[in-house]
Amino acid sequence: MTEHELPPDESPLDEEPTPEELAAAEALREALEGRAPENADAELARALKLALDPRPIDALAHRRILDRVVPRPSPLRSILVPFAGLAAAAAVALFVTSAQQKAPVPAVALGPAVQLQLSRPTSSLFDGQFPQTGETSKRIDTIAVARERDLRGNRFAKWGVR
Repeated sequence: MTEHELPPDESPLDEEPTPEELAAAEALREALEGRAPENADAELARALKLALDPRPIDALAHRRILDRVVPRPSPLRSILVPFAGLAAAAAVALFVTSAQQKAPVPAVALGPAVQLQLSRPTSSLFDGQFPQTGETSKRIDTIAVARERDLRGNRFAKWGVR
């Protein structure tokens, strides 16, 4: 036996088809050709074929499907929906405006003046000139860490934590 030959096996594919299998195959072929009553295997075969290669649908059939599945909006609804949205926006605007006018702004006592740290230039974070290429991520990380440290320090100072 050469390397390209497969060893003989006892698979059912090597056996001759039975008369029942031949009759079922013939019934399927006739159902697919439209010469015999439908059967489940023919229906499955058509569904698989149409899933892989759908045929075009005419415009009238498409419109009937859409009319059955998607309800058309009524003319009254297409007028009322924008007005309802506009009315809701106006109500929110009136509520916010009236709430701002009625509520006095409370005076906040911060206590003694808090010394906040100002944003410093990034040049103080680095020694010398930047190289023309490379280390960009490292520089950005250094700047982000310094800014985060300043922000955290300012928040703690405002909260009175030292």
